[in-house]
Amino acid sequence: MKSKMYRLKHGLVLSLAAISLCIAPGLCGEELVPGYVAKNKIQQVATGIEWNTDLKAAEDKAKESNKMILWINMIGKMEGAT
Repeated sequence: MKSKMYRLKHGLVLSLAAISLCIAPGLCGEELVPGYVAKNKIQQVATGIEWNTDLKAAEDKAKESNKMILWINMIGKMEGAT
């Protein structure tokens, strides 16, 4: 009885792993969007968030309002190639 459960569990795990390997590449593929769509998305992000370029000022403001800081470090420009 124990070996049947063991094989069943391992068979299920292997089946799920095989399915995820077949599905994941299609879901994780890089989606290409036209330039105007990317530009609109970037504008939405840039205007929807209050960005700070000075870490010390951001820390002081976060401390005053008792909020956390989201740190994003990026090399290059959001608007184009990095």
